[in-house]
Amino acid sequence: PATTGCKPNQTVLSGYVTNARDLGGTPLSTGESVACGAIYRGAPVRVADAGCTEVAKLGLRTLIDLRIEGERTGTPDSDCVDAARAFAPLPIPYGLSAGDYLNDLHATESIATVFHTFGDPDAYPIYFHCTFGRDRTGVVGALLLQALGATRSVVMEEYLLSRPNVGAYPDALDAVLDEIAQRGGAEAVLKSIGISEDELAVMRSHAITIE
Repeated sequence: PATTGCKPNQTVLSGYVTNARDLGGTPLSTGESVACGAIYRGAPVRVADAGCTEVAKLGLRTLIDLRIEGERTGTPDSDCVDAARAFAPLPIPYGLSAGDYLNDLHATESIATVFHTFGDPDAYPIYFHCTFGRDRTGVVGALLLQALGATRSVVMEEYLLSRPNVGAYPDALDAVLDEIAQRGGAEAVLKSIGISEDELAVMRSHAITIE
């Protein structure tokens, strides 16, 4: 269940998974915040032994993998992660440019898979990841946080939390945020690719703290 009052953007699976954190506590423009323990982002969950115990504590029900098939088979998530898998492959952003990030935003079939998952009440808690938990994960995170009501500056602050671990490319994310704004905001973008009002309502009910 969603909990209140957590420290924002708490690191999780420290020592086992690089750049993994809870989106909980991220402030929203409504004065509310993202619920703690509902949605996590990071790198692949490659753990063993004690790491499996730490993963179990998160109670994950769904793992969204944004990598292409070759990446998934080369470094699969650990079998001990007892969660349903949702595969939503996004193009590898080799150049780490604005164009690369926009290509991920434009992979509408996979982006729709991600948000149909966020719109499933039985999917939570959810962990979504790519290879570094930075680029493809950053694009999805930006769209998610804006759909929940986070401001552009808050989205960028959350993205930049990856910088000490794996670097960051804020100019590339800015291009994504520009396009989301030009298209009328995150909700309009999501509705244009088939995400329903009911799915958005489910997402908000699970991912926003109810004070």
